[in-house]
Amino acid sequence: MNKYIIPAVILLLLFSSCETTPSSSSSSSNNRYLYDFNDSLPDEQTALIHYAGVNIIEYNGIGIEWKSRIGGFIQLRIPGGDTVFVLDGTTGSYNMGYTTYNQVPFKYKFENGKEYTMIISQNHVNIYNGKQSMLASLKTHIVTYAMSNKGQTITWQDGKRVNN
Repeated sequence: MNKYIIPAVILLLLFSSCETTPSSSSSSSNNRYLYDFNDSLPDEQTALIHYAGVNIIEYNGIGIEWKSRIGGFIQLRIPGGDTVFVLDGTTGSYNMGYTTYNQVPFKYKFENGKEYTMIISQNHVNIYNGKQSMLASLKTHIVTYAMSNKGQTITWQDGKRVNN
C-alpha cells in the first residue's frame, strides 16, 4: 500500500503544477501558454512559434522569467526577423544521454506571418513549418542545428545533410 502513496503524490503534484498559468506577459486569456513579445503588432508582422525544449532565458537581449514552465509546448509570438534566444538548461533522457545548455545563444530569422514549431532535443534544435507534435514530420522540416556551448552549426536543411 505504501509503495503506491509516493508515486500517487508525485503524480498529483505534477498534474496540479501543470494548471498554473505561465506569466503575466501572456496577452491572451484564451491561450494561457501564449507569450506575446509585442502585442501591438498584427499577426502579419509576427511569427508564432510552438516551442518545446530547455529554458529560453533571453530574447533579443530581453531577459525572460517564466512563472511556470513544465514540459509540453508553449507559444511565443514575436516580431519576425533576426532573432536570438539564449538557451539554458538540460534536456535528454536516460537512454539517449543528456545535453546541458549554459546560456547558449541560438540565432534564426523567423518570417513575418508564419507559424513554426521549434523543438530542442538533446544537442539539436529542429525547426518545422506550422504547428507540429513532438513527432514532427520530415515533410514539414525546415532546418536542424547541432548545438554546443560554443554555438550552433547547421546540419540539415531542405531535406539534405550539410556541413559534414
